Amino acid sequence: MKLNKILLAGVMTLGVSVANADSGSVNFSGQVVDTPCSIDADSLDQNVPFGTIALGSLAPGASSPGKTFDIKLIGCDTTTVNTAEITFNGDAGHGDTFGVKGGAKNIGILITGAQGPIAPGGSDTRTLVDGNNPLRYEAAVVADPAGETDPLKAVTAGNFTSVANFNIAYQ
Repeated sequence: MKLNKILLAGVMTLGVSVANADSGSVNFSGQVVDTPCSIDADSLDQNVPFGTIALGSLAPGASSPGKTFDIKLIGCDTTTVNTAEITFNGDAGHGDTFGVKGGAKNIGILITGAQGPIAPGGSDTRTLVDGNNPLRYEAAVVADPAGETDPLKAVTAGNFTSVANFNIAYQ
């Protein structure tokens, strides 16, 4: 009888343990595309920190030191196409720059590629090779040159952010 009570208590404890167990799920996602290259996952969403830039260093038309970033195309097969056209889109700033949001005013982000500056909606064309293709770009903070003659266009201090989205078309 005592053994039956111990077994019954043990069975009841097992039920309680299962009832209090945690659960969750793992979601998987991706996309299969018919392109000659894949974009390295680290290249999809990047941050390029400029850190602190002295207001005095951004005279009208002046720029900060450039910061490089790469868009890495991996596993490229150039059997059918060997050119990639990378188009950058975002809010327009002054000249060829991308606009910024935040407290800092009258600055923009200038992206430079293999053929020179890339304005919002502009593109950069690269010849691909089989295998991996790191596409290097440089970005700089540029003061609006109109600040030289228009005090309302002078750079003001503050934080800033900017976004440039890119699309790749293979040819």
